[in-house]
Parts: sequence; structure tokens; C-alpha cells
Amino acid sequence: MDLLKDIIEEHAPKLLGQLQSGAGFDPEQAQRFLPEAGSSIGQAMSDGVGDLDLTNLSSAANISALSKGIDVRGLADRTGVSPQQGLDGIQALLPAVLGFLGQKAGNAGDLLGLLGGASGAGDALGALKQLGGKFFR
Repeated sequence: MDLLKDIIEEHAPKLLGQLQSGAGFDPEQAQRFLPEAGSSIGQAMSDGVGDLDLTNLSSAANISALSKGIDVRGLADRTGVSPQQGLDGIQALLPAVLGFLGQKAGNAGDLLGLLGGASGAGDALGALKQLGGKFFR
């Protein structure tokens, strides 16, 4: 299951609109940027999962932590936008993507279920360590 990829595909029109209205992307730039940004967000979630508040995914603290975990310059280079536009794009996408992820999961327990059915604290940590593979392949 590619949870984050599925969410991005399901909500692509809104997310593309966020990039265009919130970050000044033209439609072609937004189309190039969205899948790469989704992959970068998934990797940042995987790398920083221990620091995330799973009870409030779209919190300011999570958005800040994930923003710091993304190689914005590399993302910008891969998608043909300026580094500032890449940062603006990530900042426009993160609240929406995390909000959609939280809606899909409902709560931390449901999120863990979506990620692999953890049944205890040890299982939960194991499931969280596998986030990257669950988000994008």
C-alpha cells in the first residue's frame, strides 16, 4: 500500500491548486512538483517519525519538523523550480497532505492500523519505522 501516493492522487486537483494559488506555480510546474514533493514528504516522515505527533498530524510542530527534513534545493533542482518556490511549494502542501492523512486515519491507532496493524508499543515502533515503504515505493 502506497498510502501517501494514494492520498496525493485522490486529492491531486486540490493539491495542484494549492501549489498554484499558494506558491505561485504554473500548472506545468505544479504537475512536475507534486509527485516529487510527495515522495520527499514520505521520506521525511519516515526519517523523522519518532519526532511526529501522531495525534495531530497537521500540527505546526509536525509541519516544521517535516519541512526541515526535506532537501528543498534538491527537490527544486529535480522539478525545475527555484529553491524559494520549492520551499513555498512544500509549505503549501504539507498542511493539506497531513490533514488528508489524518482524515484517512482518524486517530493515531487508526494510523498505525493503516501502516501495518501494530498491536502494542513494540509493534507500533516497528510499524512506524516502516513508514517510508508504506508511503511511496
